[in-house]
Amino acid sequence: MTTRRGDVFFVPVVDGLVAVGRVVESVAGSVLVAVHPDLVEPVPEFDVGTLSAVEPVFLLETLDDELRRGAWRTVGNWRPPDEIPVPVHKVRVWPDGGFFEEWIGGVVGRRLTSEEADRLTPHRSYTPNVVAMAVRALHGLGPWLPVFDELRR
Repeated sequence: MTTRRGDVFFVPVVDGLVAVGRVVESVAGSVLVAVHPDLVEPVPEFDVGTLSAVEPVFLLETLDDELRRGAWRTVGNWRPPDEIPVPVHKVRVWPDGGFFEEWIGGVVGRRLTSEEADRLTPHRSYTPNVVAMAVRALHGLGPWLPVFDELRR
């Protein structure tokens, strides 16, 4: 199954409840996902328009494996009027060791000034399992790990 920008999907969290996520961007097997805080029942006909009422709590890059194999079931496609900006990160490029812009999927851009490099964080991608763990922790169903702070929007 092809993953598309705007795909809305369910992330299994606990028996009978799922978190709702949305693909903000998809590039070469990586997806930037926004995950909403509420737990819902995985109904067959989910109203994707309800996402406009709740801001996402997590924004992270992960692999699209769970979406492609159907473990995170796609339930529709929706894009908000004001899309979440794709974050820019920094990556050190050798041999000179300078910092460059980096976006989802490892796309490298221009060289950063030292001020820009100081402001940006290194690029990270997280395993799909971290998404469910973070939502569980948000609802007190598991321990809060320091890495979850990095996912907060």
